Amino acid sequence: MKIRTNNQPNGSVILITLLTGFVVGLTLASYLTMVSVQNQSTMRSLAWNSSVPTTEAGVEEALTALYYYGTTNLVTGGWVNNVDGFWHKTGDLGSGYS
Repeated sequence: MKIRTNNQPNGSVILITLLTGFVVGLTLASYLTMVSVQNQSTMRSLAWNSSVPTTEAGVEEALTALYYYGTTNLVTGGWVNNVDGFWHKTGDLGSGYS
C-alpha cells in the first residue's frame, strides 16, 4: 500500500492574512478620513458662527451712523474716508473688530 502525502505547499494562510490586513487598513483609512472631514466641517462652522455677530454689529453701526450723521457729516461720528473712496470705522467687540 502506498501512502500519498501532499507535498505541494499551500499559500492560503498568507493570502488570507494579507487580505485581512488590507481590509483592516482600508477601514482605518476610511475612518480617519471621515474624522478629518468632520473636524474640518466643525472648524468652518465655528469660524462662520463667530464672524456673523461681528458682521451684524458692523452693519448696525453703519446704519446708525447714516441715520444720525447723514451721508455728508460722517467725520463727526469717527468715520474715516480712506483712499479707496469708502468710509471706514473700526470698533472693538471683544471677540473681533467690526
